[in-house]
Amino acid sequence: MGRPTRALPAMERARPRHGTPPPPPRPIVEPSQDSPQLPARALPRAAPPEATASSSPGSVQARLDQLQEEVDLLRASEQWRLLEEGSRLKELRKSQEQESLQQTRVE
Repeated sequence: MGRPTRALPAMERARPRHGTPPPPPRPIVEPSQDSPQLPARALPRAAPPEATASSSPGSVQARLDQLQEEVDLLRASEQWRLLEEGSRLKELRKSQEQESLQQTRVE
């Protein structure tokens, strides 16, 4: 048939070809006030259980505190977005009421 294929060692498979630049680092996606939901890839990833099992209780608590802070910030930004949306709706209703009053005066 053909030549037997040789499996490459892991180091050779992972090594980029000569002359090709390494892939650029993925950008950190910041939450936008305009977007109601963050894409799944933008959410912080939790540490795998095996990583936290060997960690000291202090570092686990620090990670929990950090995650809680991120949750609080996400909730606050969502509340702010809802407040802004509510004020825009109030302004829209007010302008619509003024327009309808002007139309009734003309008639």
